[in-house]
Amino acid sequence: MSVVKFHHLPAVRFGHFFDDFITRDLARFAGAESYHSEPKVNVRDYEDHFRIEVAAPGLSREDFRLSIHENVLKISAGIENNQAENQGRYTRKEFGFEKFERSFTLPKTINQENITAKYVNGILNITLPKLPEATPRPSREIEISPA
Repeated sequence: MSVVKFHHLPAVRFGHFFDDFITRDLARFAGAESYHSEPKVNVRDYEDHFRIEVAAPGLSREDFRLSIHENVLKISAGIENNQAENQGRYTRKEFGFEKFERSFTLPKTINQENITAKYVNGILNITLPKLPEATPRPSREIEISPA
């Protein structure tokens, strides 16, 4: 699902009903309970490994699930906020359930047995080591022998 941004036109204002309908009620009608956003991801290529960096602040290490099936790395996380709030009234409440799932097809040059992951300062870092035959070898001179 892609995120669609809604911008109000400064000169045109349709009142609270349309504003609320478009920004909140339409999302609820479309199934806001199942809405999820995808975190931003960086993929870095080093000589001996790849690193996937997933920006997911506010989560803990236990919220993540990583799995590999048929060369597909699946990263998912989900938390639910069910705490009852008895103080104050909300005019709008958007906190609640957050979840996401990202999948990456891995090249055959990845050593799947040695994949590691760390979650530090809101960034999930996944290290995907390359197999020895996939790492670049230094250039060398080849001597030509006499015939």
